Amino acid sequence: MSKVNWKKVIGWGVAALVVIGVVGTNIYQKREQKGDRPIVKIGALYPMSGAAAVYGEAAQKAADIFIEDFNKAHPNRKYDYKVIFEDVEMSTSKALSATQKLIALDKVDGVVSLFSSMAIAILPIAQREKILNLVYGTDPRAADGEFTFRLAANMDILGDMYAKKMAEKGYKRVSMIIQSDDAGSVARSGAIEQAIKKQNLTLTGKHQVFPNDKDFTTLLFKIKEEKPDVITVNVYPGIADLLLLRMKHLEINIPVVGDGVVLSLNDKTLGEGSWVVDDGAPNQDFISKMGTENTLYGEFIYTQLQIIANAFENTPAKSGEKPDMLAVSKTLREKTAGMESPFGTIDMNDKGEIYVPAVYKTIRNGKVELLTE
Repeated sequence: MSKVNWKKVIGWGVAALVVIGVVGTNIYQKREQKGDRPIVKIGALYPMSGAAAVYGEAAQKAADIFIEDFNKAHPNRKYDYKVIFEDVEMSTSKALSATQKLIALDKVDGVVSLFSSMAIAILPIAQREKILNLVYGTDPRAADGEFTFRLAANMDILGDMYAKKMAEKGYKRVSMIIQSDDAGSVARSGAIEQAIKKQNLTLTGKHQVFPNDKDFTTLLFKIKEEKPDVITVNVYPGIADLLLLRMKHLEINIPVVGDGVVLSLNDKTLGEGSWVVDDGAPNQDFISKMGTENTLYGEFIYTQLQIIANAFENTPAKSGEKPDMLAVSKTLREKTAGMESPFGTIDMNDKGEIYVPAVYKTIRNGKVELLTE
């Protein structure tokens, strides 16, 4: 039996892999360049697994609806749009690594996300790499930099609406529960705190919770000793359910309000009658397209994609090429205010904060509904 020349075999294998790699790359490039339009690629940083995966699933559906709607309404558009989802769970560190992957491998032109803390962490990368960074988030820092923008209600208006409703209900003493590792929770609570002081209401205490907290007995008894008329709760999904279940078991019957006890509850019956000042409400057309009243924030990614597409389509560029990203950012600042979205007309200030109308919502018969003033 003749000896095998392994050096030649290995050499042939490497050569074959190189050919396959080149062919694969060419196929990939052809797919990306299909048609006459350049492709604007947007990375979506969403929880796609775990307890919060429903938000990622809703975002995927909303993104598909946007692409279909936009293509139908703009047959002569300059660009095609592609959304690439990355599973970041609820982790800022995973959002950072996912963003770096999206830039290095997918060559994205921007990223969209759900939480202020993610956008703040990504901000230096967006600035360095010149990519758009849009978030549904309430922390003003999530609108710093040339390329970073936040989409939410105006925090001053949101806080004033909380304080107004509390005063109407005769509440005079307010206690707060804040998820202190979440920038959005801290920002909302800060806005509420400033507003209740203007209404001459008393803040009895501010209490911190964290994602791994399970038993809130000590915390709740401490709050009970403060004798508040109402508790504001701004926390992640999961924590809200545990908190309200513990209140029920301890027979602590203090009214609770806030996004944590309306929007973040998995079991909405636990918050029956509670209310929240929320970042807008989607119109019936969008709800019909989603096929459910519980859109799980899908309207935000739809609106973010609207804003990005509007900026690209209105920025001058050479035929067949994408525009300079500084120019896109400038157009976004100039052309976003007055746009129509699933929330209705959106507004924008010169700091990069994009505003949707704040609305009251409540839980009625186990479902979230709009609450008229």
